[in-house]
Amino acid sequence: MDAKETVLKVLGDSPEPLKAGDIAQKKGLDKKEVDNVSVPCLGKN
Repeated sequence: MDAKETVLKVLGDSPEPLKAGDIAQKKGLDKKEVDNVSVPCLGKN
């Protein structure tokens, strides 16, 4: 799974918004790698 897929999965599974550092820590990614991922707004209503 590439970084973008990983970030999208973590954001989709999380009940609250996450910062790049939180995502990196949860999945063992480098924060710079997470920062380089461009994702659409995933606002939950």
